[in-house]
Parts: sequence; C-alpha cells; structure tokens
Amino acid sequence: MTDGLTIFVVFFVGGLIALAAFCAWTVVAVVRGAWRGLTWLIGADARAPVQARAGAQVCPRSGCGAANPPQARFCRRCGMELAGRMML
Repeated sequence: MTDGLTIFVVFFVGGLIALAAFCAWTVVAVVRGAWRGLTWLIGADARAPVQARAGAQVCPRSGCGAANPPQARFCRRCGMELAGRMML
C-alpha cells in the first residue's frame, strides 16, 4: 500500500507543479497582451528603429531598421541576414 501512496503523492505533486507553471505562463501571456494593447492605444511603438551608431549596420527589412554591430551577420531584432555579411 505504501508504494501506491508514494506513486499517488508523486503524481499529485507533479500535477500541482505543472498547474502552477501553466497558471504563471497564462498570467504572463495576459499581462504581455495587455501591455501590447496599451502601447497600441497610446501610440507608442515598442519596435521603433534604434538610432544607428557610426559604423553600425542597419537592418534592411522594412519595419525593423535595427542598428547592429559592424561584425554582425544577422539582425539582432528580427534575425534577417544583413546585406554586408552574406554567407558564401
């Protein structure tokens, strides 16, 4: 009987941990969605282009325009391959 109780307790505790993780993930997703909705309402663009430093590569993708270090092969924001660093 002890083995059955041990298995039950292990699965019960594991289920509680999984439920807590799912609830935390749900709360984070709701807060993130609310934040995005709020920034949309006030007109703030969270993905506004960053001012490029001297020698920085600017992402060519429209809507991104992120400044990247000169040695970068891919955009740090969207992951697009940068024009000056094409792979052979």
